Amino acid sequence: MNLKKQQEMEDDLFDLQGYLILPAALSGREIEKLTQAIDACPELEPGQWHGHVQRQNPPNRGINWQNII
Repeated sequence: MNLKKQQEMEDDLFDLQGYLILPAALSGREIEKLTQAIDACPELEPGQWHGHVQRQNPPNRGINWQNII
């Protein structure tokens, strides 16, 4: 698959799913550090802030943490 077709497919998937899967984008250590940071964040109410992280609850989308990294 050429690069343009791949980009078009990724754009379409992002439009449909709202995310992309990027294999090996983070190392195991980076994933571990992110997991620890997420686990250390206290329970937040919608709209509440903890440091630079804000919890949002968009309709039908679950919990959305803004500015987590």
